[in-house]
Amino acid sequence: MFSLVTGMLLMFVMVCLVGSLLSLLGVLCMVEPWLAAIICGFVAALVLISSNKLAETFEFDDPLEAKQFHGGCGTWGVIFTTLFPSLVSFSLSTSKVNQAHSTLILDRAHCFN
Repeated sequence: MFSLVTGMLLMFVMVCLVGSLLSLLGVLCMVEPWLAAIICGFVAALVLISSNKLAETFEFDDPLEAKQFHGGCGTWGVIFTTLFPSLVSFSLSTSKVNQAHSTLILDRAHCFN
C-alpha cells in the first residue's frame, strides 16, 4: 500500500520527468542523444522545481503549472542547445541553425506574456 509520502514522491518524480521531456521536445534534433539529453533533463527538473518555488513566493496562481513547464523548461531547452549542440547541427548551414534558434526563442517569448 502506498503511503501519502510515497504518493507525493511518485508524483514529484513524474512531474520532473514531464518537465525534462518538455525541455527536450522542441530541440531534440539539435542535442546529442545520450549524455547531453540526460544533463538537459536533470537541469530541467531543477529549473521546474525552482520555477514552482518562485511561483509560490510571488503567490502566482497556476494550478496546472503551465507557465512553469512551458516558460521555464521550454526556455531552458532552447538555451541548452547553444551550450551542447550536436555534431548534426553543425552539418546544417549556419543560417538554418540561426533561423531555427530564432524561431524557438520567439516561440518561447509568448510564454512570459
